[in-house]
Amino acid sequence: MASVSFILGGVTSTLTGYIGMQIAIRSNSRAGAAVQKSLNRGLQVAFRGGAIMGLSVVGIGLLGLSIVYFAFNGQVNF
Repeated sequence: MASVSFILGGVTSTLTGYIGMQIAIRSNSRAGAAVQKSLNRGLQVAFRGGAIMGLSVVGIGLLGLSIVYFAFNGQVNF
């Protein structure tokens, strides 16, 4: 049980890192383009990109935890 949880944690961590970096790259380029028009607009784009990245990290973590919980029929001791 522990080894399966460890492997799933590694997979979800890798997936989270990949998705987070892709969002950060796109968000930074869009924020750079938006800041040429207005500083306020650039800050809004950057803040929203960071919020999306943070929520994706939490969502994938909860998805991994839910998979472990349901795979072992709730027999997980935290």
